[in-house]
Amino acid sequence: MSFFLLSSILREKELSAIHARNGQPPCRGCFRLEEFGCDEELIEHMDLRLTHEGFKLERREGAYSAPAGELSRLFGQRGGRICFQALLTTEEKCAWNLGAEPWFSQRGGEPVYRLELLSPFPAALWHEKLHLDDDGAYRADALLPHPVRELAAGETAAAFIELTVPEDAPAGKAELELRLYETRLTDAETLRWSCRLPLTVYAVPQLPAEKRPFCLDLWQHHSNIARKHGVPLWSEGHFACIRRYARALAALGQSSVTVVLSDGPWRGQSCIQNDRNPSNLFEYSMARIIKGRDGQLRFDFSAMDRVIEIFDEEGVRGDIEVFGLVNIWPNAAFDGRSLIEGFEEPQLSLRVRDEKSGAYDYIHTREEAESYLRAVEAHFVERGWEKRVRVSADEPADPERFRRTLALLGRLMPRLKLRTAINHAEFIEAFESQIDDFIPNLESTLREYERLKDYQARMPDKRFLWYVCCGPDHPNTFLRSDLTQARLVGPLTYFLGFDGFLRWNFTVWPDDPLSDIRYGPFPAGDTNFVYPGPDGGPLLTLRYKALQRGLEDYALLRAVGGERAREALKMILRGSAPSDFLTEEGRLKEMDKIASGDYGDFEALRETLLKALDERKA
Repeated sequence: MSFFLLSSILREKELSAIHARNGQPPCRGCFRLEEFGCDEELIEHMDLRLTHEGFKLERREGAYSAPAGELSRLFGQRGGRICFQALLTTEEKCAWNLGAEPWFSQRGGEPVYRLELLSPFPAALWHEKLHLDDDGAYRADALLPHPVRELAAGETAAAFIELTVPEDAPAGKAELELRLYETRLTDAETLRWSCRLPLTVYAVPQLPAEKRPFCLDLWQHHSNIARKHGVPLWSEGHFACIRRYARALAALGQSSVTVVLSDGPWRGQSCIQNDRNPSNLFEYSMARIIKGRDGQLRFDFSAMDRVIEIFDEEGVRGDIEVFGLVNIWPNAAFDGRSLIEGFEEPQLSLRVRDEKSGAYDYIHTREEAESYLRAVEAHFVERGWEKRVRVSADEPADPERFRRTLALLGRLMPRLKLRTAINHAEFIEAFESQIDDFIPNLESTLREYERLKDYQARMPDKRFLWYVCCGPDHPNTFLRSDLTQARLVGPLTYFLGFDGFLRWNFTVWPDDPLSDIRYGPFPAGDTNFVYPGPDGGPLLTLRYKALQRGLEDYALLRAVGGERAREALKMILRGSAPSDFLTEEGRLKEMDKIASGDYGDFEALRETLLKALDERKA
């Protein structure tokens, strides 16, 4: 029997029934055995479809979402990634194997379907996990590394497939082949489905993540990493975990390492008051403070140094973002009293061990708190890191208190720069001489855009980023958000002419995130871009991959530049000026009035940019 006769095993009426049940159009790009008069005994009740990387599988009340169309071709660039998804639906329980290892199911002699990828380039395949969202739907997010998943009868499962194109790959046309084999226990495998996809490689080299001119600031919560992986804080096991997370951030183009220098600066994201999915989200200082028998304080920053060095070694060599020294978040359920009476930051929580008594306490005097702040700056200067440091304030709300704190820092830590995430644009005007990195939220950015661009022109040595957090509803990177919204981060940053993007949430997980990522009043997915994995490192997600693609889009837009890049942006953006995205009341318009929700438009943008650069090279 020829290859083409073996390239599919679905009867037309059974295929149509499965697609109709899931609201799917007929499969394209595959061949069916019955078209060649094949024996119907070979035909089984299953369906495998291919779709683009931006599809997000959903299950609601037992029904699964379906992609709008079938994948027909792929493209990429030298040194880049080519991604797509495969969806498997079966009418009987089965196992789906994305690898080559053997698998006997404890459920009996059910079929095992093995997907084999014959690719000219190295490939990685992951199963996608569905997570419960706030509206009761289950949505795909985490990418699971184990090659085998067992499926229930009638279940639809998705796999994410990523090819890595070598930097010296031949430009032009190539081909990818997928095969689906079936076996039961010790039976020989039978080829049940196959498909060939054409792919195009553009000669344009992808700019390495560490060389992209984009300031990506995704905060890390290192204490939570230790809790979720069951290792002691600042232990060798903890540092090994941190390295794996640093590596994942470096692959995105992350430009900062998070440092926390007091206990609980966010007061655990109000976890004490949280009734939904109770969790411990407290962060702890990377510094140790010891009061000697002589009454003098000694400061040990070795844990902080180790974390910074790990990030440097993994390719994140930009800013050292220091939290816990300014704008401590007070919390009525936590802060029964001021720790340091009369201090500009009365909730500053600096834990100290008294060598004489052996007991731990917190610093309570202004003199000791000021000695700590001086020691922090002195240490950064000693290590030669002072120009990299950004002492960070997270959404200060009281201008007068903030002014007093900045005066204190200016007196005690004059050589360190300040970064501020702000939800009030007037903070820029009030503190423009003291703040070095301004980061307004998206709505403030759009409402005050002309004013911000004037600041940017007058202060070319300062950086301007934008951020989203638990709001706005869109564009955002929640579990419910369409993946085009995460991908939009790169193109929108280019459109705004800003230096980068901030998100607070790389690793802020509730207690059992793989079982339930919902937490308190935060929208599901607001607290994380990755999940804690079984090997001490992160499980990547569809949202991580979409953000990664958006940052690659930004690099292409920068490389093309000028009018051609601005014209290309019209393929996805629904306005020519930031004000076009706001209602008359200054609120964000609906998402379809801001940007396209069609992933094909984003892919068309990317290919247009690649073609423009390819032509320029020629």
